[in-house]
Amino acid sequence: MGNSRMEITGLSKNHGLKSWLLIALVLCFFGLLYLVQLGGRALWSEELRWAQIPREMLQRNEYFLPTINGNTYYDKPLGSYWLVVLCSCFTGAMDELTCRLPSAFSGIAAVMLTMLIALRVYDVKTAIYSGIILGTSYSFVFFSRHASTDLENIAGVLLCLYIFLVNEKKPVGWWVLGFWAFMALTSLTKGLLGFVLPLLVAVIYTTIKNGSFILSATKPSQLFLNCLRVNEWLIQWRTLVALPFAVLVYLSPFLISLAWHGNGEGLSMVWRENIRRFYNPVNHVGPIYLYFGVIFALLAPWSLLLPAALVQAISNIGKTTREKSPDLFAITYFGSMFVFFTLASSRRSYYLLPVLPGAALLIASMLATGFSKLNNWSVVLFRVGSGLLLVIVAGMTGLLLPAETMLPSPWNTLPPLPCKLFFGFMVVSTLGLGFWAARKQETTAWFLCNAWFAGFLMVYVFHGFFPAAETYRTQRAFLKNVHDFTLQNPGKLCLYKTREAVFYLGNTTPVPEYHTEEKLIESHKNGGARWALMKKRDTLNPLFDGCVVLSEPDFPWEGAQSKVKLALVDLGAQKNRSQMASTTAKD
Repeated sequence: MGNSRMEITGLSKNHGLKSWLLIALVLCFFGLLYLVQLGGRALWSEELRWAQIPREMLQRNEYFLPTINGNTYYDKPLGSYWLVVLCSCFTGAMDELTCRLPSAFSGIAAVMLTMLIALRVYDVKTAIYSGIILGTSYSFVFFSRHASTDLENIAGVLLCLYIFLVNEKKPVGWWVLGFWAFMALTSLTKGLLGFVLPLLVAVIYTTIKNGSFILSATKPSQLFLNCLRVNEWLIQWRTLVALPFAVLVYLSPFLISLAWHGNGEGLSMVWRENIRRFYNPVNHVGPIYLYFGVIFALLAPWSLLLPAALVQAISNIGKTTREKSPDLFAITYFGSMFVFFTLASSRRSYYLLPVLPGAALLIASMLATGFSKLNNWSVVLFRVGSGLLLVIVAGMTGLLLPAETMLPSPWNTLPPLPCKLFFGFMVVSTLGLGFWAARKQETTAWFLCNAWFAGFLMVYVFHGFFPAAETYRTQRAFLKNVHDFTLQNPGKLCLYKTREAVFYLGNTTPVPEYHTEEKLIESHKNGGARWALMKKRDTLNPLFDGCVVLSEPDFPWEGAQSKVKLALVDLGAQKNRSQMASTTAKD
């Protein structure tokens, strides 16, 4: 495979208008996939933070001290919140759409940068494939439509690596200043990963690529010097200018916050969330094997082809010199990041998201290769993955059947699948394409089958299923009811362990909040708030028995999850301690 593929790669550096039009067409598709109905779904989980903090920045006209309900909240650097504030200048509101726009645009940018990287190390065909594979992976679409910093971090890392690859053959130059500057800006979104990941990939890639030169050393000291020499792009005098500049860019918001407000929580966050979390985390401690299974969920439905792609890439590298292997960058990108996140003590499924572009490049490289040029193990794994995909798609026909005839209680109360005609067409057409691809025995045919299914599935899930499921997400409507209720009834509102609910309450000033039962009751007795918003599990306390005046609706299939839904409690109706004792005695 080596020679023919290298010839194509060499020719691909002169890309014609048709190539750029294809790339633009791919980006247009993902623009629609990521942006249409972006603000339709209610915010949930950490999204509420990415909406409330920028809202309070605008309300207070203070952009260097992040707060939620007036309380300092330094969980991420300020850059991600500033992007939401910037988007609000164009939308004129601080709503679901505004706080998700940075992720959506970052997702589009990440797809584009992945294709540009593929153009440099592969060819046009692989570039188009890689963009489609990455952009239609479930978790990538999900987080492109989700208010968080993950896609901003991925786009920034890819931009830094693209700058590195563009200047790979002229390593000594002032381009390194831009490289460090963009790493600093990326780090202002999610943290020091913006520095770590590009440097990790670039250094390992350069070292492996020049392995023959490094190993030609006859002395240990010369071996070390050779390692430095092949990484001269990093170890040059211009880095002495670029590095302090990048550090200053990164630390400036934290230092301004410290100088203006005397608040050093931002710098503490840098240590807690970026350094200590790697070796001694306080939470999110998953098993060391976690990501070996997680990668298949994150990359679905393309993940079934990943084992074959990894075997093929390793085989390709073994057939030629490292210096000429087009798969070296992709395998270095994927492998180094995967090992890095696996070795980190803090593990959570979506932490692995930055490896997805590398996985997309590997799968695209294999699918752009003729079937006859795959090695034997790759062929076996390819057939297994493709067969499993068709089995899974065929099994999805069961979802068209009514829940009451298929599932046990309480799952038999689930509502019917929305857009059944669209869903059925997706399944039938994919199976038809799969039968055609199996007869063709060509990787291009299988790419078309997988791309058809992945594209249809993402459109269905994010523009059909999730909008229909929004009817059964009740928090936004409930909090608006709470807001209206407390306006119409005497007594103030307070929060009990529900700080992030303030976004949908719509208050322009902080709402009193409490984290212990004693403080809550003491405040009420001293003339404080009458109405307390809390989770349903907290209303189970005998002290609040019979005091619930509003309750967020729940459904039979939610099970224990319904306990974290919200309820409004009338503190004026609470039982005193003697009543509680009397009730207990009777019981």
